[in-house]
Amino acid sequence: MTQITKLVLTFLVLLSFQLILAACLPVTQDEAYYFYWARYLDFGYFDHPPMIAWFASLTNLFPASVFWARLPGVLASALSFPIIYNILRMINLKDNQSILAGLLLSQFNLAGLAVGLIQTPDLPMQLFWALALHEAVAAIRFDEKRWITAGIATGLGIQGKYTMFIMGLVFLYTLIRSHRLLLRPWPYLGGLACFITLAPHLTWNAQHEWISFRFQLGRGFLDEYNIATQRPTDLIAPGIATPDSKVFQLAQYFADQKREEKPKPKPSPFAQSWRRVQNYIGGQLAVWGGFLLVGIGFVIRRRFFQRSSPEKNSQSLDPEVRHLLQAATWVPLILFGLVSPFQNIEANWPAMYTIAASILIVWFWRLSLRWLLV
Repeated sequence: MTQITKLVLTFLVLLSFQLILAACLPVTQDEAYYFYWARYLDFGYFDHPPMIAWFASLTNLFPASVFWARLPGVLASALSFPIIYNILRMINLKDNQSILAGLLLSQFNLAGLAVGLIQTPDLPMQLFWALALHEAVAAIRFDEKRWITAGIATGLGIQGKYTMFIMGLVFLYTLIRSHRLLLRPWPYLGGLACFITLAPHLTWNAQHEWISFRFQLGRGFLDEYNIATQRPTDLIAPGIATPDSKVFQLAQYFADQKREEKPKPKPSPFAQSWRRVQNYIGGQLAVWGGFLLVGIGFVIRRRFFQRSSPEKNSQSLDPEVRHLLQAATWVPLILFGLVSPFQNIEANWPAMYTIAASILIVWFWRLSLRWLLV
């Protein structure tokens, strides 16, 4: 079987797997929330940008079908496969074994699999994160005008999830490390293109007291979910439940259950922070799943059984591309790592780093990784 055939089969297996599960799995609570948004399409919502609702808009044509609500997201997730494939080709990885290894690492880690299965804002953000990286690599290597399309992809990604703003820091680091790029107009025109792409969502937020940004900043940094607003609402104001009402009886039942629980000693602030950091590190290790075992086996094999150093590839990685990929790996991890002592970080929040990390892993270990794919 040729390596091209393996690549095509890998893509078809991944797509088929996601389509089958999209048809068979019951809708999750989060998905039901976003699918309901799709009934009322807009440029923004209370706690997230609108892209996931746009992806799920087929639910308006097939309101009883979870599969049709998920289908655009599954197809969008599948697009990241050829995007990452082309990034690997653009950085001069010519052998299909290394390309296959990179695709396996990026698509079959737990974050990559979950993004294609569960329709959440991570799905469009991950797609446009990969596309923004693709266009930035193309701008560095071939045509600097493609900083504009990198900016458009970033703007679209922000309309998927606000963590896409981190891509701006990735680009900034890359520009600072390269005086050549810093002095060219195209990266700045890309920033303008990003702003124009994002303008409808910014306008919506301005009309709604910046409620989405305020909610996410409070949730991400302060663990605060309450948002005060001056806008009128049609919701019924809560009243005081009478003792003979079912609402009062239900509340009393749970209050009694709470009182019967034995009080647990409250950990010290340091212990709480250390536990959050441990959870953050553990979550990121869990993202790689079985690939961790493969990596450990690879290190052991090199240390004890592969005495000769692997031959060097005659073509080195472009320094500006390396800076870009390194920043796309470390910036999300460092930012959320700095926040982790003060806030519980969910494993998916910085998971976009796995795309660039997979590419770098394969590049630096490409010849030695071949034994995994024989």
